[in-house]
Amino acid sequence: MLESLFVKNFSKDTLVSFIKNDSKKIEEAYKIALTNNQPQAWRAAWILNHVIKNNDESFIIKVDPILKVLLDCKDGHQREWLKVLEKLKLLENQKSELFDICIEIWSDIFKRPGTRITAFRFLVKLVKKYPELKNEIVPLTQSHFTNSLSPGIKNSFKEFEQQLKINGLV
Repeated sequence: MLESLFVKNFSKDTLVSFIKNDSKKIEEAYKIALTNNQPQAWRAAWILNHVIKNNDESFIIKVDPILKVLLDCKDGHQREWLKVLEKLKLLENQKSELFDICIEIWSDIFKRPGTRITAFRFLVKLVKKYPELKNEIVPLTQSHFTNSLSPGIKNSFKEFEQQLKINGLV
């Protein structure tokens, strides 16, 4: 039922209010978002980003399946899943796996800049928390990785790079 709603042009507020407090609808949206059936999967992940609360403990058990499909998703779909994952308190092994995935996403200069910068934002957060990872992120700040970014995304990158410098991480 929900899948048909994700192909119609309902507003975000309409979809959020329809799904927000119904765990069965959230579960259905989650299952749709795990597929590659576009545009429904992207839209389901997008709406989950607006429904899931920070540190939502009921959603933490859903992280591993997301990590398994993340690299197979299209750019915008990846970006929405990354936004959902940013809201959750991940286990150490999940952080490690997501770190590797984000490096792969950021390193792909042919991906959409918005997806890449979302991945880089996660990398910066982790390096701030685990400074020993700085050696893995420093090479990713070279111009090779930033030349293809749009001007607005380059500004975001520069802000993240400045945060790393302030913290002595680059």
